[in-house]
Amino acid sequence: MVLDKAWANELLSYSTRQLYDKSTWNLPHNIQNKIIVTQCNIDLLESAGFWWQAQRLANHLHRWIRDVYKGVYDAEASIPSREEELHC
Repeated sequence: MVLDKAWANELLSYSTRQLYDKSTWNLPHNIQNKIIVTQCNIDLLESAGFWWQAQRLANHLHRWIRDVYKGVYDAEASIPSREEELHC
């Protein structure tokens, strides 16, 4: 395998598609798997010397994590707690 700029860009493209693809890995335990796989790809890009692609992928990962967990917290906030149900 030749590690060149085209390879690095393809890995960046593949990884971002996997992150934002809502048809894959949507279960809660699979969210952690997406994070692990993407972090491994970031490490691979960095170790191969493709710092720009690694930084772009890290930016996408952080934005995706923020969006995923923001959605989770918003959903939990709308669910009444057991104590709130008892006082009604």
